[in-house]
Amino acid sequence: MSVAGSEAQFHPAHEGRAATNPPPMPGLHLAVGLAQGAALWLIHRMQSRMSADWSAACLYLALALPLAWYLSHGGSQRQRDRTVLLAAIAALFTWLGWHAGRESLGHGVVGAGQFFAAGVLGFVLVPLACGFDAARRRFDYPRLFELAWRNATLVLASFALTGVLWVLLWAGAWLMRSIGLHGLGELLVEPAFAYVTTGGAFGLATALTLRRADTLLALRRFWLSLTTWCLPLALGFALAWVCALPFTGVTPLFDTKSAAFYLFWFGALTVSFANAAFQDGREALPYHPWLARALSWAWLAMLPLAGLADWALAQRVMQHGWTPDRIWGALVGLIVTIHSLGYAAALWRRGAWMNTIPATNIAAALLMVGALTALLSPLGDVRRIAVASQVGRLLGGAIGPEAFDWQFLRAQGAAGQAALAQLASTSAPDATARRIAQRAAQALRDEANPNTQDPQAALATAREHMSVLPRGAEPPAALLEWLSREHADWIERSCLSTPARCRLWLTDLDRDGRTEAVLLWDTGGGVQAVLYALEAAGWRQQGSLRGGPVQLEDWEQAIDSGHVEPASTKWPDLMIDGRRTSLAP
Repeated sequence: MSVAGSEAQFHPAHEGRAATNPPPMPGLHLAVGLAQGAALWLIHRMQSRMSADWSAACLYLALALPLAWYLSHGGSQRQRDRTVLLAAIAALFTWLGWHAGRESLGHGVVGAGQFFAAGVLGFVLVPLACGFDAARRRFDYPRLFELAWRNATLVLASFALTGVLWVLLWAGAWLMRSIGLHGLGELLVEPAFAYVTTGGAFGLATALTLRRADTLLALRRFWLSLTTWCLPLALGFALAWVCALPFTGVTPLFDTKSAAFYLFWFGALTVSFANAAFQDGREALPYHPWLARALSWAWLAMLPLAGLADWALAQRVMQHGWTPDRIWGALVGLIVTIHSLGYAAALWRRGAWMNTIPATNIAAALLMVGALTALLSPLGDVRRIAVASQVGRLLGGAIGPEAFDWQFLRAQGAAGQAALAQLASTSAPDATARRIAQRAAQALRDEANPNTQDPQAALATAREHMSVLPRGAEPPAALLEWLSREHADWIERSCLSTPARCRLWLTDLDRDGRTEAVLLWDTGGGVQAVLYALEAAGWRQQGSLRGGPVQLEDWEQAIDSGHVEPASTKWPDLMIDGRRTSLAP
């Protein structure tokens, strides 16, 4: 397939199958980009007057349709096929955006994870649709490969060119400001100018980049030729890891509490290196035959790696239930596992080296498109799955109402609100059910007034459920009253909302004979520690303790064993015009 005009051919095998798409026209791309920027600005202006569902639907449409138009250039042999594809993408993303806005209840359009997943869906969907040969009813893998890699380079180059333009604009504004002319600098901070300029610059950049398709091809070949030699190194690491595993065991791996994350990302990197070496299957073998055969056998090391990653995630789910992050992680794990199994099957299939890569990649891409569509839509929304899992653990007794993360439900939009309302209306006679109903009702009140808490309920929670270190110590009543005040800080409200993830450490930190307090809040990725001291006006916050990502159980063990002690600083802080400057190691 070749692209008319100045765009380079995808592959020699496609010569003679010319697309009817016209060559990229900078003026048309600029107009599309300007229109996109204007649409985004209008959505920004009208967001407060629109419902959350339609605001998100318009946002998704304004982002997806122009990007799909850029990325599908030269991908379809007939303009009608391209039009059908763009219409389908417009309908799909409008629907996904409408659902995202409806579920958010107006608290932001969509989470970062969902927004990223929607971007991945669009990026995979365009080359997958353009790479399907309807006449032969099969995917044309070389065509799919070329378009996917071209689009990846196109997006990166266009973002880079847009960034260069903004650097130039700000440099010009600073230059004008140096002689007293502030007009350009004031214009650059106007939202309308920023939206329209960014959209127009990105659209024009795509056209200019597409007109240099030979350069894109050269960049792609250069990058792939370099990363080809990362595959032997990655598989060497995988083999060494598998060989060492029987001696080390899996305990050190699982103790990281991020085992699945590490293994999935290593697997994804290794899959990308294998694709760099294989490319579209028509390139010459990049390795000596003996090394290529050795790499095929070494790929078997990826099977236990993927299996352990899946096991680590499964253990986490069984212990703590599903969350949106774990659902997305499970999808990544499924894709990595499919690639690992599919590529390993090449050992038992005659033909070219790693010849199962095309079929495996296509199967994984189709699965990814289907799964992402379901998880981003009402068919299987990640928030609904996560809420159902966590509520099931609560009602099943796997976790008590004091240890349950009520803020998690509050953050899950409509699904979380519906679950809280249902739990709050529970009228079962047993004490646990009544406590669940009380905590759910409190969470609903906190949602209505997110920056406040009920002082009486918070104080009761602090007295009955706050864990104090060292064990057996009695916290000062005035301190608990201060932490339970109505307008408490976020970390204080979080601790009293979920006391199982919080500890109050009483210690004489500065050795002055008076007790200070450190509030330890488990954020999920570490511990946030806040210091309190008794002043003339009562207990007040002194600041946060900063350091490495120490886990809450590590704090407890160190405090119980007496391995926490103050360390004097070698270098003093400096006061510069009344402002403190500290040395940060």
